[in-house]
Amino acid sequence: LIKHNKKTTTKTRKAKKFYSLTQKLAILEEVDRKHESQEAIAARMGTTRKSIAMWKKDREKMKQQVSEEGRGEMSRMHSDGLKRIKDELKAFKDLNDNMPEDLKITITGAIISTKAKVIRSKLLEAHAQTPFLTPLEVKDMTQFRASEPWAYKVSKALGWRGEQSSHDDDDEEGHDNDDDDDGEASDKNSQPESSMHELLRTAAENLGRSGRDVDEFVARLEEDWFNEAEQLKNRSVECLSRYMPLRLAEEVHRLVEAVYVTTTCNGKEIL
Repeated sequence: LIKHNKKTTTKTRKAKKFYSLTQKLAILEEVDRKHESQEAIAARMGTTRKSIAMWKKDREKMKQQVSEEGRGEMSRMHSDGLKRIKDELKAFKDLNDNMPEDLKITITGAIISTKAKVIRSKLLEAHAQTPFLTPLEVKDMTQFRASEPWAYKVSKALGWRGEQSSHDDDDEEGHDNDDDDDGEASDKNSQPESSMHELLRTAAENLGRSGRDVDEFVARLEEDWFNEAEQLKNRSVECLSRYMPLRLAEEVHRLVEAVYVTTTCNGKEIL
């Protein structure tokens, strides 16, 4: 008997090349110049025409993530379930920037955090009435804590970091070590600050006073069942001054109006 040995051939697969978002955009610019065919560029760069076609489709998203989110070195785009919140925060800041000097507020981490919570709640409430959020957005917003470290990282990434409160300074050391995707770290040993205490602390610090001196005024408000900052919405300065010094009442009123009251900018509603 004659045995025939089957020839085995092994295909050598080329190692797949990974390109950052910045490099992908640069390759697309080469394609646009049309000095070479798309096929030739793909072969030279170690990719495929199909990949270049996909990059073309996602070009605007890649540009946005590179310019606005600083993800140029990443090879894949990031699906951000909190993007609607960040967009509204940007609109809120733009509105504040265009206000007269005497009406502007100092945007600290506490302000960004508080405003983000308000936006999150309103988006989820609207979605409950008429669904429009994606499953990823619902999941991320439901789990979203809007901590001040998150607010710091978002504002820094977007290039519009405001003045820091004392709490921002205390937390800053740990910001770059947060592993969660939205930059939020949880500390099981620390009690979260109430929105009322956070509001009064921020107002006091805006006036150059220590935010640690507001416990007495928070307690007075809680005696009348004002437990959350949003419950001060539509309360007059005169009403607030029954619980705290007049200057503090004026600043608290200004912050509440800025953070909790819906306004419009160029016909667009800002949450």
